[in-house]
This record gives sequence, C-alpha cells and structure tokens, in this order.
Amino acid sequence: MSNNTHSAFSRSRVPVWLHFVAGTFVAYYAVMFYSELYQPRWTGIGFEFSNGSMLITSVATNSPAGRAGLMPGDRVRAVDERTIQLWEDWSRFVAAREIGRTYHFAVERAGQEAECQMTLGRQSGDPLMRLERKRYVQFFLLLLALFLAYVRPRQVVAMIGAWFLAGIGTAPVFPGAEMTAIWRELPVLLGAALWVPQLTHLMLLPLLFTFFALFPRRLFRSRWPWFIVWGPAVMVAVWSFPQIYDHIYRPPVLEDLPPWLRFVLGMAILSYGGGALIALLVNCRRLTEPGDRKRVRVMAAGAVLGLLPGLPFLAAIFWGTLTQSEFVWFFVSTEYRLFALGCFLAFPLALGYAVIRHRVLDFTTSPSR
Repeated sequence: MSNNTHSAFSRSRVPVWLHFVAGTFVAYYAVMFYSELYQPRWTGIGFEFSNGSMLITSVATNSPAGRAGLMPGDRVRAVDERTIQLWEDWSRFVAAREIGRTYHFAVERAGQEAECQMTLGRQSGDPLMRLERKRYVQFFLLLLALFLAYVRPRQVVAMIGAWFLAGIGTAPVFPGAEMTAIWRELPVLLGAALWVPQLTHLMLLPLLFTFFALFPRRLFRSRWPWFIVWGPAVMVAVWSFPQIYDHIYRPPVLEDLPPWLRFVLGMAILSYGGGALIALLVNCRRLTEPGDRKRVRVMAAGAVLGLLPGLPFLAAIFWGTLTQSEFVWFFVSTEYRLFALGCFLAFPLALGYAVIRHRVLDFTTSPSR
C-alpha cells in the first residue's frame, strides 16, 4: 500500500456502522459457502434450459441421478408429475427436496418417454470439489470491496464501488435451497442481518450506474436524474421483498414472473448496464489533462471488457422463456456463460490495479464546469 493511501486511511476514521455492514456481507458469504460445501441435498445433474425444457448435460458418477439411470441428453419433463419447463420449476423442486425421499422423474430419451426414480442421500467425498468456481471469484470481489470501503470510508465513490462489488460477491437474488435451509435455523438477529446483502442484490443495476456516473467526475448536477435511476429499483425491491421472504422462510413459494416483467427486467439490464458504460466513457472524455486520462484508461478498458459480455447473458436469462430464438438462447448456453464470467474478472482486476497503482480514487467528484 502506498504512503498516500496509508495516510488517507489513517486520517479517515472508520465509522461504526461500516463494521456492521461489512460483517453482514462476510456472514452472508460464509453461510453461502458453508451451505454449498456441507449441505447433502445434491442430485449430481448438470443441466441447461433450452427450447422450453431442461436438458441434462452431465451426470456425476455414483450420484443419485446416476444411480437413478438419468443420462446426458435426457430432457426432464416432470418431477413427481410437476412439469419442468423453466428454471423456476426446477427451483421449486430444489427448495422442497428431502433426504431419503424418492422422486419420480419423467424424461424424454431419444424421442421416447421414460421414468427414473431418484432417492437423495448425503453426499460423500471432498467437499471442496463441490464448491462452484464462481465462489472463488466472489471471494476476491468481497475482499476488494472491503479494501475500498476501509481505505476510503468517507468517500462516496469508493463506498458505492465497494457496495456494488460486495453485492456481486454475495449474489444471487434468490439464494439456493441449501442456503435457505441454514438461514431458517440461524438466530433471529443474525438471520435479520443477512437481509442487508440480500436487499443489495436488488440494487446492483442502479449501483453500477451510480458508480460510473460519479467517477471520475460527477455526471449530473441536479438531483432529478437520480430519482429516475433509483426509483424503479426501490419499487422492485418493495415488490420483491415478500416473495424473497417466502422463498427463504416458507419454501417452496417461488412464483413465475409474468412475461411482461421478464421483458422489462431484461431491458433494465441492458439499459442500466449500457448506460453505466456510456457514462464512464463520457466522463473519461471530459478529462482535460492527458495524465488524468492515462490514469483511468486501464480501469475504463477493464470495465468495458469485463461488463459488456455479461449484459446479454443476464438479459437472456429473463428473455429465454419468452422466445425460441436460437440467438437469445446462445447467450444462456454454458459456453457463453463461462466466457462472460471469465471476461468479468477484467473489471475488478483493472479497478484494483487502478486504485493501487494510479490512485484513481484521488479524483475529485465535484461537478465539472
């Protein structure tokens, strides 16, 4: 850490509330991490949704799915006579599955109907092998968020960036069944604290836009644009809270999103994400000093490379159920998802480099003249 950064940290007393908020994100990640490692409710199925059905892409050896006779290439039509067409349908099964219970899978195999019986048990073997790769990425994002927050606890731009990174580092919006099973058993106060990161997940889009609208210069002088940016997200959060609460404490109660809302959410991802990148580029061009432009060049390039591929992927998650277009479904394929995740790393790496090497957070955030 440079002397300037260290002195800035020393001069800025960390407010008490920051310790609490940081603790909620660390606790959320810990619960998510633990649940993924040690919860035994596991099927052994790798899958993707395409053309309105669930396609099994892989079956782990000696897993409940493997012992049941499920095979790659099978299309799951129903579980216990409940139709499986969308991700939400599978989520209902995941939220309510039980150890020791036998489930009847109706599948289509090579054009023929077949039925398999799966009994879930405790998963054996090395728990680290079960950890999703994205958890390692999220751990790095959470560390970077804590670094930004504690180095510049009283700088708005740094705190917005830290808030956004911490939200990504503890996503998703709907926690998995394994995590909700643990969440329901936590002490009341600890369970309530986890709602800080949980509600942050609903604010990721306006947080992203806000960060780039403030950095390296403030884009808006008046306040009314911020109502446009944050108003829809706040309304969505208020509308979503009861559903997420039921998803955590009263599973399975996950309702299908209406088509119009899926379309709107997909458009919101493209609008907020695209608008954030445009705001960043506009702000960078407004820098008059060549040295200033050089300092933000790496971070700007990392933001475009890291965020742009992920926007169509996230939008296609909502739009995929509205169309049979192969173009849309391409963006939710496993190959593209891994590509987008790999590209995303460019953003936090570039941001961290720019903060440490070029001290980009030293820019003033006052309105440009």
